[in-house]
Amino acid sequence: MGAGTVSASDGAAAVTGGAFRFPQADADLSSSRTGSADYRGTVRFSAHHGQLDLRLSNPRVEISSSTRATLVVDVRSTSLDGTTTNDTSVDFASLALGSAKVTATNGAVTWAGAPATLTSAGAEAFSGFYEAGDALDPVTFTVGADAANDGSGSASGSAGGSTGGSSTDSGGSSDDDLSAATLSSSQVSPGDDVTISGAGFGASERGIVAEVRSTPQVLETGITADANGRAAATVTIPADLPAGEHTLLLIGADHTVSAPITVVASATSAGAGVGTADVPACTASSVSGATLAWGIKSSFRAYVTGPIAGGSVSTSGATSSGDAYRWAGGSGKFNTDRTQGYASWSGTVQFSGHDGLLDLKISNPRVRVTSASSANLVVDVASSDMSGVKSSASGVVFATLSLAGNGGVSGSTASWTNAPATLTAAGAAAFAGFYAAGDALDPVSFSLPLGGDVACDAGTGSLASTGSDLTAAWFALLLVLAGTGLVVVRRRSAARV
Repeated sequence: MGAGTVSASDGAAAVTGGAFRFPQADADLSSSRTGSADYRGTVRFSAHHGQLDLRLSNPRVEISSSTRATLVVDVRSTSLDGTTTNDTSVDFASLALGSAKVTATNGAVTWAGAPATLTSAGAEAFSGFYEAGDALDPVTFTVGADAANDGSGSASGSAGGSTGGSSTDSGGSSDDDLSAATLSSSQVSPGDDVTISGAGFGASERGIVAEVRSTPQVLETGITADANGRAAATVTIPADLPAGEHTLLLIGADHTVSAPITVVASATSAGAGVGTADVPACTASSVSGATLAWGIKSSFRAYVTGPIAGGSVSTSGATSSGDAYRWAGGSGKFNTDRTQGYASWSGTVQFSGHDGLLDLKISNPRVRVTSASSANLVVDVASSDMSGVKSSASGVVFATLSLAGNGGVSGSTASWTNAPATLTAAGAAAFAGFYAAGDALDPVSFSLPLGGDVACDAGTGSLASTGSDLTAAWFALLLVLAGTGLVVVRRRSAARV
């Protein structure tokens, strides 16, 4: 219990009752009550020395009709196997406006108690803690006539435990200054994480770079702006960056945003330190020599090597045998008491066709067993679609696996054979649009030899064993868009493991 911190930054601030306030950045509501409203700010949940790390930023409500809306957020999360994902404009939850109470007063419209349902993209961004279709707490939001122009949001300071220094909007810029970036903290130490965001890039522009100066160092590449030209990235301050004044930048093809940042030699975070007291003992088994067999998708293999695409399939670090590709030498951990664990492999399968126009690489698969009946298949993907647009992503939750009735733990081995695999929304996007979320992939077989005792970690059940609200419960969003705007993040009353 209490083994973690919650902090607000980048304009968001804690208010009474566990709520967080996000100042509204923009709003556009038509006479038919469709449109959107944007907020800025970040709420971060962190526990167990960073093994749990979830950041929800820049919430937006998109109202598509009198009965439907979507809650959109930027998400950075660390999954149970340590994989970090950083996604902008995730359609996190669908809102049933038809069940909300709607009132209009002095030009402001309020939807109260709209039921919220977690989407598949939200579930993936939430690192598999919950499933698509799970009910979130109801959402209330108000779009006020003057809300978008109200910059008075009392979002100074943080809820405690924020990384680095103060949680303020760095750069002292107005929302109309498109050359100024916003930072989650204006004072940091080497090794700290900081989120930089800015607007003015091209719609869905790819290849944006995060950089620190005066001596330029590239911190992250391949950043993609959303449809409104807004980009964000969470980067780590280099360990060798000298103390003093520096500049963080997001650099696009023809637009750059920047903000000053102060690096100090050492930092103490108020509320930092993730407690480990009262954590029950937990023992897992080491995994080595694990094997994985997966054909990816038979129809795709046939298409690539057939007369239309006229292509080929090659492997590196993996082998081809019959209708499956095989990876060996995997390692990880597995908790037989909880039927939770993971294993990872190295190696690549590459599909190439249409004289190289079609190019898909699936690399470094990881299996995360979350229960006796379910698992996630995570891969790194690099692809080029039929329009020649290239993309790459690491740690993509590519498929969900149904384990029930297909294996389990027997003696010194945990193994499953021909577990049905279903393509996720993130997997469909990484598949360059060839298939849709929910499509069946080839079944997956994997075997995890169990070795000696090792300490549990996040992927083998140690988070759940603490009973911490921060690690086992969803933090539901109650969104209120009026005046300065409020996003209330509170723990659900019942934990789900």
